[in-house]
Amino acid sequence: MADQGTIGRIGGILKNTYGPKITEQQNLIAFTRNRYGKADNDFYRGPGDHFEWPARVGGNRASVAAAASDDPLLTPSRQKEVKFSSNDRSYTGNIKVFVGDMQAATGNNAASFISHKADEMTQLVKDITKVINIDLCAGDGSGTIGTIAAGATSATQTLAVGTGAFQYGSQYLQNGDVIDIYDATLTTSRTSGAGLSVSSITRSTGGPASIVLSGSVTTTTGDIVTRGPGRVNKAYTGFWGATHNQGITFQGQSTGTFPQLSSNRIPAGGQSLTESLLRQLQTVVTRASGEEIDEYLAGFAQYDEYESLGFAQKRFTEAKLDKGYTTLAFGDKMIVKDVDMPNSAVYGINKASVKFGEVSALGWQDDDGSILKQVPGFAAYSAYMIERGQMIYTNPNRIGVIDGLSFGSVYAQ
Repeated sequence: MADQGTIGRIGGILKNTYGPKITEQQNLIAFTRNRYGKADNDFYRGPGDHFEWPARVGGNRASVAAAASDDPLLTPSRQKEVKFSSNDRSYTGNIKVFVGDMQAATGNNAASFISHKADEMTQLVKDITKVINIDLCAGDGSGTIGTIAAGATSATQTLAVGTGAFQYGSQYLQNGDVIDIYDATLTTSRTSGAGLSVSSITRSTGGPASIVLSGSVTTTTGDIVTRGPGRVNKAYTGFWGATHNQGITFQGQSTGTFPQLSSNRIPAGGQSLTESLLRQLQTVVTRASGEEIDEYLAGFAQYDEYESLGFAQKRFTEAKLDKGYTTLAFGDKMIVKDVDMPNSAVYGINKASVKFGEVSALGWQDDDGSILKQVPGFAAYSAYMIERGQMIYTNPNRIGVIDGLSFGSVYAQ
C-alpha cells in the first residue's frame, strides 16, 4: 500500500490492487456432518418418498416359564415386531451470477475483486453442509434454531440463552440469514410465511441475545425461530430430536406405547458436567439396549468443562506445562467436539445405530442438460443444488444425552 505522499505526487495514476484470494471470515466447520452424515448404501436405497425397516419391540416371554414335568405348555405366542418409517427430506441452495462479473473474473482470477462462478459454486456447497451440520447437532427435524425471550412488536427481537430446550441465542445465525418466527405450536407464522432477513446481531454476554431484522414483526414470548421462510418440519432429524423422543411418535412408532424405542436422557438440572454424569449415561444406555455407546459428542463449553476436571489428575503425569490434551476420553470412550453443538448438552453415540439414508447425494441439478440456467430478462445465470435423504436411528435406545448442563457466560451467544 502506497503512503499518502506518493498518492499525492502521482494522483490518479495509482490504481487499486487486490489480494490473491478471498480471506474467509465464517466458521464453516461441519464436523458432525462429515462424521455421522455419510451415506450407507447397504442399508438404505431409493427410490420412494419414505423408507421402512423392521424393529423388534417385544419377545416371546409369554411362552416362557419354569415348569414341572407334568405341567401343561403355556399358550404359544409370537415375537412382537413393528416397522419404523422415515420420510425423506431435502436441502436446496441456489446461486445467481451475472455475465459481467464472470467476464471480469475470467483469465485474471487473482486480480478480480468480485467473486466468479467457481467461487460461488464452491462456497454454496460449504454453506449447505454447514446448515445441515447445525441441524444434526441441535435440531429435531422442525428447523428450530432458537426461541424468543420476550415478545415485542419491533424489528429488534431478543433470543433466549440458557440450558433449556432451544435456548441457543444467536449461536446459529449470522448477518444475511433468512428466518421465520412461529408460535409455540409451529402452526402460525408471525411473518405469514414470508420470512425476514437478519440485519445485525448483538451477542449475549450472559443474558438474552438480540437481532435486528429487515422488518418489524409481532412476537410472543416463547415463539420459535426457524431457518428459511415457511420451512417448518422439513429438516433432517438431528441428535436433539433423536435423544428427546420420549413419549412421542418417533420414526412412525409411539415411544409411549413402546418405551424400549426411547433414547436415554439424563436431565442435569443446571449442574456442571461431571464424570459421574458421563458414567450414568453409559450405564443407562447399556441397561436399556445391551450395547455401549462408542463416543461422546460435546460442544466447546462442555468439552472445556471436562478438560478442566482432568487438570489436577494430569499435573503429575508428565513434565509439560501447558496442561493440554491431544485428545480427551472418558474411560475408553473418546470425547469429540463440534462448534455447533448446544452449549448445555453432551450426546452419547452408538455409531452403528446412526445412519444417513441418502436418496440423492448433494450435487448440482442438470436434468435439463445444463447446470447454469439463464435468468429470463437478465444477462445472468442461476444454478441450484440439492441433497435428499434423512437421518435414520435404527436403535434409538443405544444413544443418549445429558442436557440442562450449566456453562459459562463466555460461551453464551
